[in-house]
Amino acid sequence: MSKRMSGWTRTTRCVASLCVALCSAGASASPAVVSFTGFSSYPNYDGTNDTIGWEFTVAPGAGITVDSLGWLDTTPGTPLGQSHEVGIWNLSGQLLGSTTVQTTDPLTGSFRYDAVTPFVLAAGTTYVIGGEDSSPFSDYYESGASSITVDPAIVFDGAAVTAARAGFAAPLIVTAGDNGRFGPNFDFTSNVVVTSSVPEPSPLWLCMAGLGMLALVRMRRSGGPARFARGTRLA
Repeated sequence: MSKRMSGWTRTTRCVASLCVALCSAGASASPAVVSFTGFSSYPNYDGTNDTIGWEFTVAPGAGITVDSLGWLDTTPGTPLGQSHEVGIWNLSGQLLGSTTVQTTDPLTGSFRYDAVTPFVLAAGTTYVIGGEDSSPFSDYYESGASSITVDPAIVFDGAAVTAARAGFAAPLIVTAGDNGRFGPNFDFTSNVVVTSSVPEPSPLWLCMAGLGMLALVRMRRSGGPARFARGTRLA
């Protein structure tokens, strides 16, 4: 009896651990702009302290939570030389979240990111992200890319900038179709999974399947009602 219970305990722990792992899957942060190629580099927009960035729309059915904001750092080629204030605004000019990215912040890919108090961007809504490009203009941003790759949870709309000498402000002057200005970027998690033509099993369904396996193992161990004699054939 003790051996049987020991085996049952081990099986229970194994399946329970699997369920926990499956239910917590899919929550890792993703960068909004994944990559870009064929670009030109600029130290500033017009020689004054401006905010440069880009406009984007959150895909329908894919509300997102912003976890951190970043600025371009192409270490070892061109490491970040100064700090940059970065923020996200709605089209009314309301600042939703911001931080100052430092030269010592963690480097992920080609961007240094600083964590922010998480805030939500609604599905189907358009926003702008911008970072202040200020004197002494130690860092370059990239613009006019021939191709860009963004996360499927957002749609890239165009390059954005403020008026001259505006400092840190909402970059609401947008050039649609212009693949830039990639100084700022952000990391986020999706609140709703964007389904593809061949949907993957969600963590919830996988978790339920694991619980079903647990119930089946328990039934077999206890000789449940669905037990049949060896050799019995079903019609």
